[in-house]
Amino acid sequence: MQQQMHKLNWYLNRLRAMSLPEMVHRAALLADAQAEAMLLRAPRRSTTPAPDEQETVAFVSTPPVLDPAPYLSAADEILDGHLELLFEKVNVGFPPDWNRNPVTGETVPLQPGKTIDYRDSRLVGNIKYLWVLNRHHQTLRLAQAYALSGQQRYLDGVGTLLESWVAQCPYPFGPNWTSSLELAIRLMNWSVAWYLIGAGGSPLFADPAGVRRKHLWLSAIYHHLAFISGHFSRYSSANNHLIGEAAGLFIGSAVWPYWHETKTWRSRSRAILEREVETQTTGDGVDREHSTFYQSFVLEFLMTAGLVGNLNGREFSEEFWRRVALMLEFPAALMDVGGNVPQIGDSDDAFVLPLGATRPPSVHHATLTAGARLLARPHLLARVGECCDGAAWLVSPRELQKPVALSEPRRSFAEAGYYVLGERLGGDREVRIVANATPLGYLSIAAHGHADALAFTLSIAGEPFLIDPGTYAYQGEQPWRGYFRGTSAHNTCRVDGLDQARAGGNFLWLTAVRSQCRLWYSSGTGDELVACHDGYLRLRDPLLHTRRLHYVRPHRRLFVEDTLECRRDHHVERFWHFAPHIEVTIDGRTVHARGRRAALVLTVTDAQETTLHRGEEAPPLGWISPRFGERLPTTVVRCANRITGATTLTATLHVVDAAGVSTD
Repeated sequence: MQQQMHKLNWYLNRLRAMSLPEMVHRAALLADAQAEAMLLRAPRRSTTPAPDEQETVAFVSTPPVLDPAPYLSAADEILDGHLELLFEKVNVGFPPDWNRNPVTGETVPLQPGKTIDYRDSRLVGNIKYLWVLNRHHQTLRLAQAYALSGQQRYLDGVGTLLESWVAQCPYPFGPNWTSSLELAIRLMNWSVAWYLIGAGGSPLFADPAGVRRKHLWLSAIYHHLAFISGHFSRYSSANNHLIGEAAGLFIGSAVWPYWHETKTWRSRSRAILEREVETQTTGDGVDREHSTFYQSFVLEFLMTAGLVGNLNGREFSEEFWRRVALMLEFPAALMDVGGNVPQIGDSDDAFVLPLGATRPPSVHHATLTAGARLLARPHLLARVGECCDGAAWLVSPRELQKPVALSEPRRSFAEAGYYVLGERLGGDREVRIVANATPLGYLSIAAHGHADALAFTLSIAGEPFLIDPGTYAYQGEQPWRGYFRGTSAHNTCRVDGLDQARAGGNFLWLTAVRSQCRLWYSSGTGDELVACHDGYLRLRDPLLHTRRLHYVRPHRRLFVEDTLECRRDHHVERFWHFAPHIEVTIDGRTVHARGRRAALVLTVTDAQETTLHRGEEAPPLGWISPRFGERLPTTVVRCANRITGATTLTATLHVVDAAGVSTD
């Protein structure tokens, strides 16, 4: 009963976030899915590809100088049935059961995909693991191993995976026909494999059995293209999913232009990408979902689609590439000298095309490396170093490689609301503060945003001190989903024990939070940011939170001033989340935080209560999620005050050396 009530509440909350046209649109889709389930409408069938198949220019090629050993080792593990899915080591067999959740064990029934409630963990487990299994990263890896070695067993493995998938996942039944985004990612991985095994002339298709195998694969590809074209994410769901779907449709219809619909699909999807790269990003190149992970995730779709288009005579506009170049500057600007990018907003740590043999330090490293190669941006490569070999597989057209002058990473993204304070950026004594004065998220549901307005992170010499704890989980793991995206999990103020916004579901906020920058300047002596947010104006006694961050370079001090404008009594908590390895102690109202290379002294003289928390579960407090599906205890300092009327609370953070000595 409780589960049913929770589900009903979610549906009601989701309806509240929809416009009337969206309700009509979704009702039509639901009716269509139900008709299909009742066999009132036969599923669409593939047309046979034209006999004179067009040759297309490959966007990947085998690098001439590359150590094949790690690729062959990874491929051998796949043939033995072993995979790593979102950091989980699992034995899925070879070929796997494509409709069985490889981590939680549920086998999802073969009913029409659009009638499956993939949010119901009792039916599908954690659907993320099943979807990632079906992205066919393993098919891509086997194709790479074949391209590097020429060994038949890897080519045969590609054939086995494809045949088993087509047999187990008939269009449009089962969990792998639910999400257009997942179909798009699968198509992109198939396109890499297609080229690396020799495309239409591959030995995999040489004999009569191979001809049949090719026909089955192309039929599945056609069904993918047709499905995506009829199920784009629209209205309040038109976020990164729409970009990914359009990229998959464009790439698929460009790589396999064998049906009369492909010309229309290419044109439509290209137009969507040209539009959405501007709609979904700010003028200074920041993704409006306000997730550092999804910034790079979206970039992977955009760069791959743009590359395919430019190689095959369907070039994207200069404005498209200008916006992509701007987007690349954002993770480069936030990345500290140690290669760390704050985990702002949601993240599931998944890749679209995992071309490298080993997992890079982060999705940002892979994206920046690819961007540096495709767009001739050496300063991006300087940020990440030679740590990712995946970009070496990409063909880089000359027309994209317009040399640009080396540039310093940007300090402000004013339209988006991000600012970088500190000193000696990029050096071994760097102090980097990333401050957030952004809206809650994108569109009415703000699906991947966190209630973190006016929060900030701080790293010293590439060592994280004050951190954003990350995401941990997406579905069915309450109260953890609520905690990690809630206000108490971020370095900001919480009022009356409430998040800055009201949650209505795992990917749904019922109220908005708008932030406004009132002052930003950077000079030789320091940086200052003043910003406010309206999340607590919804209270019976409205409260406006304004935060001033002032970093003084000569003294290596950050002054944090929180002004709370209200009329009545409120309970205010300030949270300071430290990285797990930082040793934190409290001496009265002074907090000492010691790391490996530096230390930080936090002084909060006006706190009525200062407490230390680590790994608490009821309620959750003191946790970090370094990667999806994993949570670890970390230390949080909580400063609490009971205020009446307008109040200003202050704190000072002083950067000192590892021995605790001032470096003024």
